[in-house]
Amino acid sequence: MKSHTNTITDAGNGALHFSINFVEGDGKSSHFELTAAPDGKESAVTGDPDYIDSAVVTSSKPGSFHVVFKKAGKRVEWDTFTVSKDGKKLYGHLAGDDNGTKWKYHWVSERQ
Repeated sequence: MKSHTNTITDAGNGALHFSINFVEGDGKSSHFELTAAPDGKESAVTGDPDYIDSAVVTSSKPGSFHVVFKKAGKRVEWDTFTVSKDGKKLYGHLAGDDNGTKWKYHWVSERQ
């Protein structure tokens, strides 16, 4: 992964809006967007249908949420995000399966 920009905003009524841009190691870039409440219901993802087409967002406690991204009903990526107590950092723990190749990475973002 060369770069990754993840913007998460309040979409109202308890929902979050995710706007995600990334560039893979091979230079391929992707963009996708999702608006969902952390209620465990499947929501549509737009932007890069070759990668994912839906997601399920859940939350077990304030300041933390889990996202499962799917392609054609199959889980391809599962992520956990936690906001620091002071609200200035977002910690991401991501994992996935690209056609049998499993991957994972961790990152820390600072609020801009």
